[in-house]
Amino acid sequence: MKEWFVSELQESLGKSAHDVQMVLNYLADRGDVDMGNVGVFGVGAGGTIAVMAASVDSRIKAIDLLDPWETGRSGCKSRRRFQMKSVRRM
Repeated sequence: MKEWFVSELQESLGKSAHDVQMVLNYLADRGDVDMGNVGVFGVGAGGTIAVMAASVDSRIKAIDLLDPWETGRSGCKSRRRFQMKSVRRM
């Protein structure tokens, strides 16, 4: 793995989670989306972003993950699916 990627990974994931929040803001502003029933689906690194976004934004009520934290070729061999009907808040 390239050194620059590792050094900027945390910031990149944080920015991506923020991007999810901006999408939710847009959807809320439209007025035609039921913001009480918002779910997020993520595959691989997108699953990681979905978890991060749900942890900081209470508008996300459910997440559906396919191989979260798996980004390499090994992820193609066996897919693991995780579903949460509701996100538990602490």
